[in-house]
Amino acid sequence: MDKYLTLQQAADYLAVSPATVKNWVKTGLIRHMVFQNGQRMVARAEIDQLSRLIEQGELNRLRKRRNKRAVKGRLIPSEYVGFKPYAGLTAEIMQVADPFLRTATTQQATRYIRLILCECVLQLWRHKHGFHGQERDAFTPGSGTSLTAAWITGEVQPGWLSRLLTGLIHTDGLSPDEKELLDRLQPLDIPYVEGEDFLGLVYLSLSQLGQRKQYGQYYTPSSLVREMVESCLDQLEITEKVKIMDPCCGSGNFLLKLFQHLKSRLCALGFSVQEAEKHLFQSCLLGMDIDPVAVTLTKINLALAADHLPAEMPGFQIQVRDFLAQGTALQKKDAASFDVMIGNPPWGSTFGLSAKKELKTRFRSARYLVDSFSLFVEQAVRLLKPGGILNFVLPEAMLSVSGHRPVREFLLEQTQLLDIHLLGNTFTGVHSPVITFMAQRQSGEKKNHCVHVRGIGKGHRILQQRFKNNHACVFNVYCTDDDDRLLRYLRSHPAATCLQGKAAFALGIVTGNNQKFLVSQQQRDTEPILKGSDIFKYRARPAATHIRFQPDQFQQVAPLKYYRAKEKLIYRFINRTLVFAYDNQQHLTLNSANILVPETSELDIKYLLAVLNSKTIQYFYQLSFCSVKVLRRYLEAVPIPLASPNKQQFVAQLVDQLLSAERPSDRKAWYEDIEEEIMDLFELNSSQKRRINQTVAHIHYLDD
Repeated sequence: MDKYLTLQQAADYLAVSPATVKNWVKTGLIRHMVFQNGQRMVARAEIDQLSRLIEQGELNRLRKRRNKRAVKGRLIPSEYVGFKPYAGLTAEIMQVADPFLRTATTQQATRYIRLILCECVLQLWRHKHGFHGQERDAFTPGSGTSLTAAWITGEVQPGWLSRLLTGLIHTDGLSPDEKELLDRLQPLDIPYVEGEDFLGLVYLSLSQLGQRKQYGQYYTPSSLVREMVESCLDQLEITEKVKIMDPCCGSGNFLLKLFQHLKSRLCALGFSVQEAEKHLFQSCLLGMDIDPVAVTLTKINLALAADHLPAEMPGFQIQVRDFLAQGTALQKKDAASFDVMIGNPPWGSTFGLSAKKELKTRFRSARYLVDSFSLFVEQAVRLLKPGGILNFVLPEAMLSVSGHRPVREFLLEQTQLLDIHLLGNTFTGVHSPVITFMAQRQSGEKKNHCVHVRGIGKGHRILQQRFKNNHACVFNVYCTDDDDRLLRYLRSHPAATCLQGKAAFALGIVTGNNQKFLVSQQQRDTEPILKGSDIFKYRARPAATHIRFQPDQFQQVAPLKYYRAKEKLIYRFINRTLVFAYDNQQHLTLNSANILVPETSELDIKYLLAVLNSKTIQYFYQLSFCSVKVLRRYLEAVPIPLASPNKQQFVAQLVDQLLSAERPSDRKAWYEDIEEEIMDLFELNSSQKRRINQTVAHIHYLDD
């Protein structure tokens, strides 16, 4: 094993960015750095020690700096199942398991989790199918012997299920701790409920949240799975040759719902229940996942769902495979052969440098960002037959983030978009908004085709061709076709200019160690510093944070001239609303508050402040970019009416009146007067003004 790591390797190991590693070297947290073959290297032993300290909680401030791979803890995503008592049973299981898992090694914890799953499987199996040669009430809860212990000793004979259970645990006896764990679980009575994935809920809840996030695994709520399956199948004419895959099947919640729906449809075509189930197992439903435990649970879930258990184990088409691996999913026999690709692909999962390089050679969608969900989308579409349906759960960021432009271009070329459902924050423990995205494989011209958008009011339809004409092919789904016409009017107005080349932008400070440099009280060696939460429309509230300004020790700092500019605008970096404040006090800002300094005599700074804070520009911004990050390139694309010097001076005087107003009602009145001036500069008619006021109905962040 190499004694030294590159900065990138150390960053990957610690789950931080290379810039953070550099800063830790700079601040002395990482003490030793050497140069080898022209590269900066750090000692592996030191990185190992640092990782252990972070994991043990001895370096809490660094723990906060780490990305999603460092997230710890367990939680019960109760929305994953429709049968709510299952959440209570899972809580009881976690309460029993917690003292065992808390002190266990990784290997021991894995064994404990698998034993718990085995006990749950056998309880469900007893309720649904029973055991060979035994009454269904044998080994009932409270009888004193766990089903798992009885299975290991041969007292319980579940038939070919044993072959699947040995994929979970080895049957070489139980340690005293393992026996105690199972004995404590034995009193629980777990009923079988048709179509519910209790096993997945338990596995999901017992798994470390950080580990799931590292691989981008977010399991899907039961109600959403049902809706996606039904909407997908409604697009198809179901025949006995239907072929459906979940390429990231987890414990099988999508396949379970598909099994239920397709069984009834095949029976309507003349199949017996037994024939339909066998056909679905062996020919129609396919799944893959990189997690062997999840794949085993999928097979067990499907077997539990069967009404007629075959004498021999069915030939399940569920495999432990990587959908993205070269030579796996793109085999010739699979090319363009699927009617449906459905599921919740991983997103935000990480790839090493060599993997990224290889993926970039095979996937268009990896041109800028290598994110697993976009690779899954591209791979899945390629495997669909013409007319086949894609229905995935995806991050809403796919619709607008510039780095995902290649996958949007691919979808516009290769598919007809059918339905985009905006779901917001759907997953427990996940703070990113989510969508379901349904499309049909179909290349060629789609000039008059409309995509249905749900989740906004009553929903609306949008011409697909419009997305192709947008900047970076953004799918601006919040914008109706009427809105699009108004946006084009604002963008092309004869008096409109833009900030590109006419303003300087600067980022706020990243200290790299807030505990060292930031304090809540003014001290002799500190000065006030503004955060994003201090910034409101037109003015900032007094800073509650103070900084020891030592720029040579900071991780990120802009040239001093921008912080000390005689006049500047400060804006919130993370926000869906544009919020700009005027500053003539030369304040410093943290990285949640960025800086804009006009560099043209054409624009008065207070006039520009008024335009950027207006409802009109907020309307343009929120319908054009769909982003929570206020990026420089977005601001440079905003249309600014180039008013005469006299008009700008008049608007600036209104701004002064607003800045000096004490009462919120007075500030609101001045704001409305300024808004009317901005709308008139764009020569908006009454209908256009009404549309803007309806869309941006409330003035946010005018008062602190």
